[in-house]
Amino acid sequence: MIAEEELKRALYILHLGLVEIRNLALANDAEQIADLADALEILPTVCLVQSNSQLREYLKAYTSKHQGTLISDDMWDKTVCTNEIVDSAIRSRTSG
Repeated sequence: MIAEEELKRALYILHLGLVEIRNLALANDAEQIADLADALEILPTVCLVQSNSQLREYLKAYTSKHQGTLISDDMWDKTVCTNEIVDSAIRSRTSG
């Protein structure tokens, strides 16, 4: 199973991606929404096989095409999730 800190990173990246998708939907930017969905669709596999190298490649491809977004290609390395919602979800998952 994926380590708790890596799960927090994956969930936080997913959270930011969904916020970005919502903002892009409001701006009617279907192409960038599709690109971001392509970049993030690997997250379940990252959690299951404990390998983030493909996610890094997908994020790099996305950020090279779209600058100035919430998502960055080095997010996995920099993300230290302190999001209360994610922390609460982790606690309930491990206590049950």
